[in-house]
Amino acid sequence: MVAIQAENLSKEYGTDVIFSGVRFSVQEGEKIGLIGANGSGKSTLLKILAGLEQADSGSFRTGQSLSVGYLKQEKTGTLREGEQTFSGGELARIDFDRLLSERPDILLLDEPTNHLDLDMLEWVESFVRHFSGTVITVSHDRYFLDRTVGRIFELDRGSLRTYKGNYSEYAVKRAGEEEAARRAAEKEAVERARQEAMIRHMKERGTELLAKRAASREKRLRLADRKREPVDKSLLSRSTGGGKAMKISFGDAKRSGENVLLADGLTLKVTGNSATAPTLAKNKTGFLSGHTRHGDASLCPAQDKGARQGDDSLCPANSNAEFRQRCEASERTLFEGVGFDIRRGEKICMIGKNGVGKTTLLNTIMGAQEPASGFIRLGVGVKTGYYDQHRRSLGSGTILEEIQDALPLMSDTDRRKLLGSFLFKGDMVFRDIASLSGGEKARLSLLKLIVGGANFLLLDEPTNHLDIASMEAVESALEDFDGTILAVSHDRYFLERIPSRIFELTENGLAVYPGNYEYYVDKKKGGEAAARGTGVEGPGAGRTSGTGKSGAAGSGAGMTDPGGSGSGGIALPCGTGAATSSATERRLKKQDEAAKRRRARLLSENEKAVAEKEALIENLRESLSEPSVATDAAKLKEIHENIVWNEHELEALLEEWEELMGE
Repeated sequence: MVAIQAENLSKEYGTDVIFSGVRFSVQEGEKIGLIGANGSGKSTLLKILAGLEQADSGSFRTGQSLSVGYLKQEKTGTLREGEQTFSGGELARIDFDRLLSERPDILLLDEPTNHLDLDMLEWVESFVRHFSGTVITVSHDRYFLDRTVGRIFELDRGSLRTYKGNYSEYAVKRAGEEEAARRAAEKEAVERARQEAMIRHMKERGTELLAKRAASREKRLRLADRKREPVDKSLLSRSTGGGKAMKISFGDAKRSGENVLLADGLTLKVTGNSATAPTLAKNKTGFLSGHTRHGDASLCPAQDKGARQGDDSLCPANSNAEFRQRCEASERTLFEGVGFDIRRGEKICMIGKNGVGKTTLLNTIMGAQEPASGFIRLGVGVKTGYYDQHRRSLGSGTILEEIQDALPLMSDTDRRKLLGSFLFKGDMVFRDIASLSGGEKARLSLLKLIVGGANFLLLDEPTNHLDIASMEAVESALEDFDGTILAVSHDRYFLERIPSRIFELTENGLAVYPGNYEYYVDKKKGGEAAARGTGVEGPGAGRTSGTGKSGAAGSGAGMTDPGGSGSGGIALPCGTGAATSSATERRLKKQDEAAKRRRARLLSENEKAVAEKEALIENLRESLSEPSVATDAAKLKEIHENIVWNEHELEALLEEWEELMGE
């Protein structure tokens, strides 16, 4: 039975058309994923179906006696017990519990996985999969969509397209559509150029016959244009998730030392009434920076002989009595005795439950918070760049002013080109930052991070609030980045694609997994999870925490084995493959060059024959006006037949010429 039937739904805000002519049908029990770029109207459509907004035109209906439950994107759990506050994940759980208590038949979920840790994500996934009713989910979580939905609805530039299957199946089908559209557009452009070239060539010849042929061909071209099924140009500029992708590149990072970061005996605590992370200061360039106080000997206990002034180190904070006094009343230990190291070029993702201290650890690395004990030291030549998920690095002015502060020596023209590559175009650059959406603020923060020139990126949930197109642009840029990365993320697609190691942070310490998210899950499910405790690392990880010395396995962490036995390949004599490939390429190149020479020769011979035939026909026509011919009926008939015969031969030569031009 039909759960929801929509016909020609349209919505406008002022002069902006959000979507129009949207129609679809959802059967009872179906699980639908609704995707699209930020601002494409996904949340608006969901609110219309929930009865919270009215469509400007069109209608929809739900099945008889079916109730609808709606989970909005911004989680708003009620504050309890005076000043108590809740994390984003806790608020999400409160709203979910409230929604489920209503026992709806149709669930409309707007970004249900935002702010959830991995355990909660798996719970939500399991619930949606086993829910007997109908679900429509707005989500940018590609892993979640793969595991929960059977159809994808894509909102793109006001139109809705539907695809059978989960997100990965949709991505394959959409890529096929784009490739087919691209090929069709290229074929159409090549054919039109060929036809126009022939028409132009015919007109240039100046003969009556070719002028007629050119006019006839132009007429056929116009008729074909009217009859041809137009190529869907929107498919050519679509990117994953229906949004136009940013153009992101972190460029070539300045090379740091081999050892990027060393942490040992690290204990982090937070005060019980701290609802937010410590505020980070802005340095003179406008980028986030912690209070690193390079070369401040007062932060370095005498026993720490390795802490040299000016070596970009963050020294132990044991002696900072003022800091400890501020925390002694109601502090909570996040974790203690943790140690790890990070080497140049590694891409590490950190996971863990909400509230375990992941963001606090990043803040501590940046120098915005002091460790209760232990130390964190940055290596030689390391320049950090911090992406803060709460975007506290952004000011209160306009977008253009923010970039002017960050890049004072760049011209406005170049700044606007740079902003355009991050989808801030036209008058949008004059908008106040406070008026931007979460996704727009995220893009601006990423832009500031990129122009900072860091070689060690600290990323706190870098894909939050981005649409799928922007997520994939960020992931591609991070894959190409030749510096070092430590990223906190709950985005499992991101965790599959980016890391060479995974750090799992718990209240008991740190476990390290030398692989991506799939490797982590396999180890957890297979009972081979990393040992827990005071900084003990998992299988194959870099070193044993707390010693400050690298283990034998550590030197290879995150590195490839270019010639080892683990490659799984078949040994070939040195150079065999390359030699064979080179010989084949030379042979194919010679064949291609020979074909081009043959075509050029035939085309030259054809054009010479056409010119001779045209001259012959012209001479025959001129002879018709000679007095001796004009009075001789037999002679007139013979010349006329000769003209007709040569015109047929000219037609054949022109057809041959068209074929040669089309090769």
